[in-house]
Amino acid sequence: MTSVKSISYRGLPEEWSNSYLFEGTAWADQAAFETWCELFKVVERNMLPSAVTITKYYGYLDPDGVSDFSYEGSPIATGVMAITGGFLLSGDTADWLRWDTGKTGSTGKKIYLRKYFHPAIAATGTPDTSLAAVRTAREAQGAVMLTSGSMPSGYVLVDKDGDSPSDPVASVNPTTRTLKRRGKRPS
Repeated sequence: MTSVKSISYRGLPEEWSNSYLFEGTAWADQAAFETWCELFKVVERNMLPSAVTITKYYGYLDPDGVSDFSYEGSPIATGVMAITGGFLLSGDTADWLRWDTGKTGSTGKKIYLRKYFHPAIAATGTPDTSLAAVRTAREAQGAVMLTSGSMPSGYVLVDKDGDSPSDPVASVNPTTRTLKRRGKRPS
C-alpha cells in the first residue's frame, strides 16, 4: 500500500509518499480497503505533526502492478504528533525510520527498510538533531507495524522478500530529500 501525504512547501502544497508491504489477508473489495485505511491512519498519524495531512491511500494486491484500490479524503487525516521542545524544519528536510532486515548487501553492509517523513522536526537550540520525543514516537509506531494483533486485520510489515524486519530506529539527525517542487539553486 502507498500512503500519500501533503505539506506546504514554498507556499504551495507538496505531496510525498511512503509505500509499505504488509503480510495479511488481501482486501476483498473497496469497502474492506477503506475500512483498513481508516484503521491504519491511526497508526500513521501518530508519526506525523499537524503540518502534514494524509490525502490518499493506494492498495495493491500485486506490489509490482497498478493499484487495485484507492481511498481519498480531503484530507483523510492530519498528523497528531506533538512537537513540544522542537520545531519544523523546511519541507525538503526529512527524518527517517528504519527497520533492520537482518540481511547484508554484497559489500557486507546491513540492508534496512527505511521510510522518510517530511518535514524534519529538530530539537530547539540544536537544528542538526531530531527531536527525541519524535524519535521515540516513531519507533513506537514502527514497532506496532511489526506486531500481529496491533495492526488492522493482523497485518505485519514485511520487506520486498516477504521477510519480517525488526528493531525500528529513528534518525538522530535530519536529512535533505528532494521534493518535486524543489527549485534549482541560482548559478
